[in-house]
Amino acid sequence: MRNKSVILLAIALGCGMIASVGISQVVMSGSESQPTKMVEILVASMDIPANSKIAADNIMLEKWPAGKTPDGAITDVAAIESKYAKQHIYAGEAILKQKVVDATERATVGIPPGHTVVTYNIGSDPGIANLIEPGDRINVIGFFEKSDIVPETTHRDVFRNVRIFAVDGRTGRETDEKAKKGAVSSILLLIKQEDERVWNWAKKVGALQLTLGNPNEPVNPNAPNAAGQEFMKWLDDYAEERRLDQTDTKIAEVEVKKPGGEIIKMLTPKGYRLFRWNKGTQTMELIQEQAANDAQLGANAAATDDTVGTTPDASAGVPGADIRLPADSDIPQFNTGSSPPGNEAFRINRAR
Repeated sequence: MRNKSVILLAIALGCGMIASVGISQVVMSGSESQPTKMVEILVASMDIPANSKIAADNIMLEKWPAGKTPDGAITDVAAIESKYAKQHIYAGEAILKQKVVDATERATVGIPPGHTVVTYNIGSDPGIANLIEPGDRINVIGFFEKSDIVPETTHRDVFRNVRIFAVDGRTGRETDEKAKKGAVSSILLLIKQEDERVWNWAKKVGALQLTLGNPNEPVNPNAPNAAGQEFMKWLDDYAEERRLDQTDTKIAEVEVKKPGGEIIKMLTPKGYRLFRWNKGTQTMELIQEQAANDAQLGANAAATDDTVGTTPDASAGVPGADIRLPADSDIPQFNTGSSPPGNEAFRINRAR
């Protein structure tokens, strides 16, 4: 009985070994008939900051299983010529078409909505320009002289803790120390669109200088720069103050009415003359000349009437008898000594 059990156990073990060998052969034969397909794609050999150029020194080819390559993976090195990183690409990450841009699209890469970029040109004194990199924070200080626009000669903050967008067109931080030795010529600052007016006025009325900012100083990225708004208020308040002062001290223009149509009587030894002021020609025109007897009559008529501007009696035969004449006491009397010929006009300079 015991021998029979041993025989059955040996048979079972033998069958199991045969089955396992057969299964292994089947699996191995299937694997050899369908090998895994691999493709080469471009991956970043180091971190590539946003807006940095993709070049041979920061990428490499790497084999990936065909079924595991991400959509948009670039396989041809020529396809990344003159391309820039649209966003930060980490080392070992696949280079995708949707993560790179052409040089023509590069200018606006990385500018957040509601922001703009302004240029600060470095003069003969570079100051801190050679020490800063894209992403650093700086302060902008202005030096101003008193003028019609500036309230006083002073210096004050124009911006505090604004971010540097690019240095000489480079938006990524430079890792090569040799490349940093060149002199910086321009810096791009990232500011809110509401602060663009502040920047333009500060450049127009003052001299600007950069200082290093504190990266730990709190900044509200969704609000205009507080220092910039204070600076603009400083200018706006002074402009309003000047406007009010000019309004208060403005000399009122008094309209001087020139005489028009007045009659002036001039006495002479031979009689008197009547003149009328002509507005158009600005002259006194002789309208009547009387002999001595007629002048005496006119004087007597004025003496018997106390009303200023009594009209002479038409029966006296005086031309223009319907004209209202001022009294002799109210009319300047001029003694010329002789009488010029009749119908002559005299220009009289009158004070305006």
